[in-house]
Amino acid sequence: MNISTGGASRITGKGAWVTATAYAKNDLVGNNGDAFLCILTHTAGATNEPGVGVDTATYWLKYAEGLTSDQLAAMAGTSGTPSGTNKFVTNDSLSALTNTSTGHDHDGSDSKTIGAGYIQAGTFPAGAFAFTDLQSLPIKMVEIIKASTGDLTAAECTNTCISNYDQGAAMTLTLPAAAVGLNFILTVVTTGYAIHLKAGASDKIYLDGVALDDADKVSLATPAAGDCIAFFTWKSGASTYDWIALTQTGVWADGGA
Repeated sequence: MNISTGGASRITGKGAWVTATAYAKNDLVGNNGDAFLCILTHTAGATNEPGVGVDTATYWLKYAEGLTSDQLAAMAGTSGTPSGTNKFVTNDSLSALTNTSTGHDHDGSDSKTIGAGYIQAGTFPAGAFAFTDLQSLPIKMVEIIKASTGDLTAAECTNTCISNYDQGAAMTLTLPAAAVGLNFILTVVTTGYAIHLKAGASDKIYLDGVALDDADKVSLATPAAGDCIAFFTWKSGASTYDWIALTQTGVWADGGA
C-alpha cells in the first residue's frame, strides 16, 4: 500500500518487519503490534529492530501503536480483514472509490461514462475497508525533550510533541530545512526562560499568517506552563517549502534574526 504524503515523498508499506532486509526511508513496517516508519536507510538486524533494538530511534519512528494483526496488515501493505474499532483504507477501497463506471446525466436522459472519482454504489470489494471513526485512529505523537540551545532534526519534527522540560536558560532551537511532511507541537512545561524557534538560512516562518524574514525566529519571551505553538511545512514554490506557525496559547512573536 502506498500512501501519498504530498508528492515529494511517499510512504511504502512493507508488511511485517524482517531481519536482514534492506529498508529505505519512508518504508512502513509492522512489529509487535505497532507500525514504524523508517527514517534512515539500513539493513535490518537485532540492534535496529523497530521498538526493540538499542538503535531503534536512529532508524524508526513509531507511527501507530496498539493495532490488531489485521490492522497492521492493512496499514503496512499486506491483506487483512476488518477487526477492532480502527479500520484503515486499503488499495481495494481506494479502487472502489475511483473505478470508471456508467451513470446518468443530471436530467436522467443520457447514459454517461464517469471517470476516476465516482463512488460506486454497493459494497466495497472483499478485504476493503475504511475509517469508521477518525478519533479512534491510534496515531501516537512521539514526545521529544529539548531543554537547551541546539538544532532540531527532521525526525524530531515529524509528528512529534516537543517539551522544554527542565530548561535552565534561554534557548534557541533551529529548525531543519523545510521539507514535505514535517509537523510538530512545542509545549511549555518549565517556565522562566525565553524560547526561540529559528528558521534555516533559506526558510521562512509564517507566524499566524504573517511572513517573517528568512532565517528569523519565533519567540516566546515569558513562557507560561501550557503555552504551545504548532508548526508544519507547506509547499511555497515549485521545489521549496516553508514553515507555518500557529499560536495555540501564549504570546509568540517575531523574534528577528
